[in-house]
Parts: sequence; structure tokens; C-alpha cells
Amino acid sequence: MLHLKGETIVYPLPDEELLRSDEEYWGIRFPDDYREFLKTYNGVEPVEKSFEAIGHLFALTRFFCALEDYKDRDVGWYDLMVMDMQIGEFLQRDPDSPSVELAPIGEVFGECFLCLDYRQDPEH
Repeated sequence: MLHLKGETIVYPLPDEELLRSDEEYWGIRFPDDYREFLKTYNGVEPVEKSFEAIGHLFALTRFFCALEDYKDRDVGWYDLMVMDMQIGEFLQRDPDSPSVELAPIGEVFGECFLCLDYRQDPEH
């Protein structure tokens, strides 16, 4: 079970309009459970930072948030769209594609990212 630091949630929580705007920009559809996660725990930090994947231990420092006013916020650099500005060229193989293949949703220690993988289908 994932334990989260409630005091690190970034307010205001995103609404449907903001999430649809982010999805439209990236050309994907967030999974329903991730949409609900953002609406409840926007930008939250986990209590237990380490997780295992592909045979390695990683440290998740924070989940990214969805903000309308990211330019005016101290936590704005954790915004989903800011991540696209920073690493967007790495999110898709075909620059002419209307959608990303990887959608970063969290920061992993060591300048890495936790991503949703859309390489098979931008809807799932």
C-alpha cells in the first residue's frame, strides 16, 4: 500500500477541464485511476520512497501535479506541462506523432522519471 504525505498535496486540486486540457495537449487519455489520484493527491510525496521495478530499487521523490498557474507557484516545476517543456523531445519517437509515448507522472531520484507507457495505445 502506498503511504502519502498529506501535507504535501498541491492545491488547488485539478478539475476535469484541466485534466482534459493536459490530455489533449499530450494526445493521450489518462487512466481513470490516475485521474482520480490527481484529483485527490495532486503532486503528493510518498512516505516510503523506494520501490522495486525491473530488478532494481528506485526512489520516488514526488508525483507531478496538474496546475493552471504553474508559472506563479513555487511547486510549478513539478507541473505535468513543465515536465513536457523540459523533456518533451524524449517522450515520443516520431516527432510528427500527435501523441506522446511516455507520460512522466513522478520524479525518481537520479534525474529519472516514473512514466505511463502509451507505446502500444494512446488510449491505454
